[in-house]
Amino acid sequence: SSWLTFFLIITAVVLSALFLAIIIMLMIKLGHPDDKNEARFPRLVVVLALFLAMASVMAMPFDIANSRGLGGGLDISVLWQIIFILTAVFVTILMPYAFFFYESDVDPDDPNSHRFCGRQSVIAIKYTVAFFISFFLLLILAYIFLNEAEIPVQRITQTFDMVQRIGDQAPTTGFCNLKPGESGPISGSLAGAEVCSAENITWELAVTFPVYVMAILSFFGWFLFAIFAGIGLVALPIDLINEWRNRPTPMTLQEYTRNKQAIGARSVLLRDIGEAILADQIEVAGRQQTFKERRQATKTFNQFEGAVYQLKHDYNYLQTAFFLKGGNPLWYWFKLFAGLVGLVVSTTWLVHMAIFMLPSPPAHPFLNDMFNWLESALDGFALFGVLFFGIWSFWLLLAVVKGLFRFGLRVPFCEFIPSKLATRT
Repeated sequence: SSWLTFFLIITAVVLSALFLAIIIMLMIKLGHPDDKNEARFPRLVVVLALFLAMASVMAMPFDIANSRGLGGGLDISVLWQIIFILTAVFVTILMPYAFFFYESDVDPDDPNSHRFCGRQSVIAIKYTVAFFISFFLLLILAYIFLNEAEIPVQRITQTFDMVQRIGDQAPTTGFCNLKPGESGPISGSLAGAEVCSAENITWELAVTFPVYVMAILSFFGWFLFAIFAGIGLVALPIDLINEWRNRPTPMTLQEYTRNKQAIGARSVLLRDIGEAILADQIEVAGRQQTFKERRQATKTFNQFEGAVYQLKHDYNYLQTAFFLKGGNPLWYWFKLFAGLVGLVVSTTWLVHMAIFMLPSPPAHPFLNDMFNWLESALDGFALFGVLFFGIWSFWLLLAVVKGLFRFGLRVPFCEFIPSKLATRT
């Protein structure tokens, strides 16, 4: 109906603005202090990529709300095509270019940086083109040899002779209700029925190239999803609860002085370590390092950077505990509430995977039955089913992001490290 279409459009606009604000806030909080007012294009790509990820998750409940009940007048198939096309463009072009652009930072004092081939954008384009060509060639080769989808189906064969009419009544031929591999008479037939049989076969269907690209992207997406969602479903609620448990509490002046002296001693030690690392870098400058030396130097610097981050975190914690008397308590109680609710949602997801997705055949529909019941709780009003489906889906997306931030990802030639809240001290 027209009012439902209008409601869906308004909901999509409001949620899009809300998600965009959340993503920008995350970008500000999780961004490195050195990137402030810098790396604008890579940061823009990250914002748009996260927004596209959220849109792909929330499009499912939006599609359900548009098709169930009275139904809306929106063509959601176009939305799905746009999402898949944009996902392919981001994965194969925009995100690699943003990554190479960010990592190929050039020294302005280097005379080669002023040459055309030495510019940051040109270097990023060269690596992006090489990545795209390699990916496209592998995709073409895979499509040539593996372009058929195997779909298991059940084929039912039914034979019967001419069924005689009884007066003016239409003939009834009955139906075939057998298990695969069985054969027998057709139940409910009036005349002429002979036998029917059922068997399981595999239907081989050649897929088009666009569908094949979407399938490949979905395959790799599911592979990474299994890693990050598994970590995030456990880590997200536990971290929220631990943030409440370890929240800053008011302390006395004596406690503040004692902890500040300990932090000062750690800062002096880290300063000496940093000067030693700098001296080592100056010493090896100008000579070719082995792979083992570069790897060890990177490992040492990452450990040093992690220690500095922890020192800043402890200092901010100390300032909040003493000068702000522990900070805003409502924020930490909200995290406790979100953690407890999220613990229930994560548990239901894990149970659903264990009893519905892993067994073959599934042992129980579980969440499917819950969403269907919520959808039909009020006749003609499917809001609750769609709303809870959206909440469960959005929590799953947050769990994937949490898993990525906690675990990070190491791939050949590059490494994605876990993200942490930026500190400005």
